[in-house]
Amino acid sequence: MMRAMLLVRTEVQTYPHAEANRARDDLRDGNLCGAAVLKVRA
Repeated sequence: MMRAMLLVRTEVQTYPHAEANRARDDLRDGNLCGAAVLKVRA
């Protein structure tokens, strides 16, 4: 049996908690390819 091999590349953009609105705007406007993550601690 042959198995299909997939190459998965995950892209993550981090934003400081204070820039949550910018992260939301970037997601809404399609400026990200992947996930937006809010950092709540340094």
